[in-house]
Amino acid sequence: MDRYSIFAIVIVIILILLSSLHIPDDEESIIGFADDIHQNDNGFIFFINDSEGNSIKSFSNEMPDDSLHSFYGRYSEDGNIFFISKINDY
Repeated sequence: MDRYSIFAIVIVIILILLSSLHIPDDEESIIGFADDIHQNDNGFIFFINDSEGNSIKSFSNEMPDDSLHSFYGRYSEDGNIFFISKINDY
């Protein structure tokens, strides 16, 4: 195999991996740290502090730790709370 064939194979593999990370069109992602975490009967309420200095009120069924995360989910109809469907370490 020549270097162009190897390059093409690498590109195809990257595209396949990126397609598996697809976020549904109606979901958004936020990168940030969880802060002021409170547990209630339904899950966890906390604020996401993003790189732009925003503090976004959020709800999740799983508890985030204090590391940097990618939060995926949807805003409520009024935009006051971000409902998280998935949390990934960043």
